[in-house]
Amino acid sequence: MEHAVRYALERRQFGRPLAEFGATEAKVAEMVRRIDGARWLAHEAALALEAVGRGEAHREGPAGATARAALAKLAASEAATWVADEAVQIFGGYGYMRHYPVERLLRDAKGTEIYEGTNEIMRHVIAREVFRAAEG
Repeated sequence: MEHAVRYALERRQFGRPLAEFGATEAKVAEMVRRIDGARWLAHEAALALEAVGRGEAHREGPAGATARAALAKLAASEAATWVADEAVQIFGGYGYMRHYPVERLLRDAKGTEIYEGTNEIMRHVIAREVFRAAEG
């Protein structure tokens, strides 16, 4: 996001910085929302894991540490990929050039959806915890 913001402030189209265009503003606002949401979920997962470690909470169920950790990983990896993709869009054709960092960041972000448990597996873990809790 930081690269896209700096670029949008510097790059001019039609005599105006990209940052003044509504489409760019909407992209940046959505980047902030997704990043902050992922951070919040990561914080919640950390709190849940600490509570389990102190014996004050359970790992199981949709509010348990297992589901919270899977939610955080899912949200963060999808946010990273979406934000990097939008950064490439803000850079336009330059976004695909190796000279600019967003090209590499998009490749790296996509990897976070795959390693340490694919996002499909994270969805399975989350749903399993919800169903377990509903069974009693």
